[in-house]
This record gives sequence, C-alpha cells and structure tokens, in this order.
Amino acid sequence: MKRIMAVLLLLSVAMAAQVINHDIKISLREDGSAYVEQEYLLRLVSGDKPEFENFIKTDANFRELAPYGIAKAVSYPSSEENIVVELTQSDFGVVILQYIIPEIVEPVEKIGKRELTGITENAFTFYDGVTISLPYDPPTTLLIGIPTTMRLATEVTPPAYSVTTGFDANGHKVTYYEWSYRKPFTSSKFRVLYEKEIPLQSQLSFKSMTEEFRGEIGNPIYILAGLIMLAIIILYRKEIWHLLTESFAGEPLIEEEELTE
Repeated sequence: MKRIMAVLLLLSVAMAAQVINHDIKISLREDGSAYVEQEYLLRLVSGDKPEFENFIKTDANFRELAPYGIAKAVSYPSSEENIVVELTQSDFGVVILQYIIPEIVEPVEKIGKRELTGITENAFTFYDGVTISLPYDPPTTLLIGIPTTMRLATEVTPPAYSVTTGFDANGHKVTYYEWSYRKPFTSSKFRVLYEKEIPLQSQLSFKSMTEEFRGEIGNPIYILAGLIMLAIIILYRKEIWHLLTESFAGEPLIEEEELTE
C-alpha cells in the first residue's frame, strides 16, 4: 500500500504544471519608484488547461496562481497590479505579472552633500536576511534598467552577466544590467547604487547637521561637555582662584625654607 501511495504521489508531481523559465524586469524611475514585469513560462498538462482558460476569462489573482509557484519577486508594497494569462498551442502557459513599486530604492551611504541610494538585496523575496541567491530552479533572469540620466556611483554587486543599452516603454534611454541563471550568484549583498543630491531642507535638518558635525569634528556630546566646563571656569574664576590661593597659603615656599636654614 505504501508503494502504491508513493507511486501516486510521484505521478501527481509529474503531472503538475511546472515553471520552466522566469524573467524579472525592473525599470527604475528617477523618482525612486519602479515598474516591474515578471514573465513565467509553464509546461502544462491536460488537466491544467481548463483552469488556465478560466484564468483568461475571469482575470486571475495572485492567490489563485500561488499553487503554480507564481509570486512577486519584489518584497516591497506594490500598486497598480495586473496579471496577463496566455495559452500557447504547444501546451505552455504564459503568466505575466505587472506592478508598480512606489519606493524601491533605499539610502545606503552619505558622502558630504550627496547620498548613495539604490536597489539593494532587501528588495527581493529571494533574499533570506543573510544571503541573496538568484534562483536556478526555475531558471531565472533578472534585468534591471537604469535611466542613463542616473549615474551609478559604484560598480554593481555582484557583477552583472551582461550590460546593454536600449529604450524603455516611454522612449527613455536606459542601461540594462542582467543577471542570468547561466551564471547564478550567491552573495551577502546586492547593490545597484547611484548618487542622489540631498535636498537643502534635509541638509539643514538638526539630525543631518548633527551627523555632519560629528563626522567632521567629533561627538558633539563631549564637545558640549567641554564647553560647559569652560563656561563654569570663566563664570566662577574668582571663586576658583580664591579657593586655590587658600589651599596653598599655608605651605611655605621652597625659597623661604632655604633662607631660614
């Protein structure tokens, strides 16, 4: 009986729809948002076709597609979500997820009046908090498009499989960085960073000025303590001088001792 159950389980797995390719395309915008498009290619079996045909007629949602291994690759909150389901004539299904990430970038480092900002490992669902690994099962390709008006501040990490130029849907010139399952990576961090000038209002904020003061001069707490001590000495200088005079008044000077001898 156990053997029969094992065979049935293997058959059910073999007969289930399988994702055989996954492409992720992220188009970064100058305001820090991004348009994301994910395309899944699935090999279907006869039992899957009616359900996928129903997805086309009634508009599928993320919950219904989750059992097929289809999910958003970006972990940040999204908006304007759209799902396109298609069927080919050769028993394949195509599922395209389209959505907007209002804020996909995050600040990483501040250098003077400029800030290194960009896409990091925190943006992806395949980052486990320690390492980020480009999925190999299913074979996954990650493509990030950066407008040429946004100059990258550092080398991308890990190094891209390829770098090309092209135009996005709005006709803007874009540099595409691609990471491919042909050369999968596992890394502690993912960095696509560009320079962003800090607004004047932020530069004048108390927090920003305190951090800049600390970086250039030192910890303001110790400096403040020193200034308070100096103010006390100046304010009570007469009392301090009188106290010191009384303290040493009873001690004979060395010269006087030598004369008396």
